[in-house]
Amino acid sequence: MGAVLTLGCDMIPKINFAMQQNYIPFIRNLTVGNEGDEDISDVRLTIAFDLAFAKTFTYDISCVPSGKSVEISPLRIILSTEMLFSLTEAVSGTVSFSLSKDEKELYQKDVPVQLLAFNEWSGLAFDPELIAAFVTPNHPEIAKVISEASVYLKKWADTTAFSAYQRQNPNFVKQQMAALYAALCARRIAYNMPPASFEYIGQKIRLANTVLEQKQGTCLDLAVLYASCLEAVGLNPIIIFIEGHAFCGCHLEEETFADCATDDVSAIEKRIAAGAEELLLVECTDMTKENVDFDKSLKHGRDHMNTPGGFICAVDIARTRGSGIRPIPLRLEQALTHLSVETEEYIEEKRKIYPHVELISVGSSIKICKVCEGLADEYPRFAPTMEWDTAAGHAIAKASGAEIYQAGKEEPLRYNKPDLLNPWFIVKRN
Repeated sequence: MGAVLTLGCDMIPKINFAMQQNYIPFIRNLTVGNEGDEDISDVRLTIAFDLAFAKTFTYDISCVPSGKSVEISPLRIILSTEMLFSLTEAVSGTVSFSLSKDEKELYQKDVPVQLLAFNEWSGLAFDPELIAAFVTPNHPEIAKVISEASVYLKKWADTTAFSAYQRQNPNFVKQQMAALYAALCARRIAYNMPPASFEYIGQKIRLANTVLEQKQGTCLDLAVLYASCLEAVGLNPIIIFIEGHAFCGCHLEEETFADCATDDVSAIEKRIAAGAEELLLVECTDMTKENVDFDKSLKHGRDHMNTPGGFICAVDIARTRGSGIRPIPLRLEQALTHLSVETEEYIEEKRKIYPHVELISVGSSIKICKVCEGLADEYPRFAPTMEWDTAAGHAIAKASGAEIYQAGKEEPLRYNKPDLLNPWFIVKRN
């Protein structure tokens, strides 16, 4: 019997930016087995990735004994920050596993993987606690909400200071929660239906600034927004998932659950028992309705727990922070709508040549069209994009007499490269 190598591993079939930022491995427990009747020495494992979303990984195995398996550890796969951050839609990729000896391939297998948009949550099936990465308490828009909420807090508690649990007074915690709820109600946000089965398959999440600017959000968007506000003032929020719905809660005392995520419904039920509440549940979609005060939203939140079999799990945000789950970095998130340092430097150089430089703020693909129409002279892009982000716009540019040049070169963007990440570029008319 000849060399018969096998490979087994646990691989998460979905990868997103939040995983990369929080160092969560998507390939786990990889083993190489030998079903042959002889030991096999000097075996090389190679893991390659199309779309350049990770660096090729190699590992040399000194010997795979006959009839046994070898565990490969540590498995340090380096994901591409730029690639995952640049995705505005999910795309399909491939992970290729191969085992070779003396450059002769003994095993090969391709496994599909889905690369999610940068703001897309992967759902409860894979690391449900990653929802905490989208809770962004340090966003400037959250600070504005807190400022607005302080007016309500002054009215109800005779103070503008959100001091979280310092008073050791559950009623004051409730007043802080109510003030934040009232401030969000005043924003007049509209409710959007979530996609079907979002709690299992995931969904794109509107971050705090998007919900507040667009004035719309799904139940999960609103729960994440409210949790961001609660965490920003020092309270310990939780996000609860039931069949087809998500809402928010908050500990009345400075405590957390034992685990980041729990599917034990009794952990919630015993903390919301009438007369001995340790936890308040808030129906966040009530913020989008008229004349639904905070007490009614608490009743609606509690009512959700009366549905038999409806509870799926709860994620404790403070506990996830203790385990290392961080919010999506604000600096990277802002790059979508704010000028990069390189762009600002480019504009300053143009101002040295031209006395008046006007900036037009529109969506990325529309920027290309503005140049094509002659309504803009140039569009410099010094931030990550992928080939599929520019291909259609590039065709329109060429047809209109414009071109997309690689920054610093008089060469057009190239396509179908091994690495599909675009270099920085400048769109201008010829």
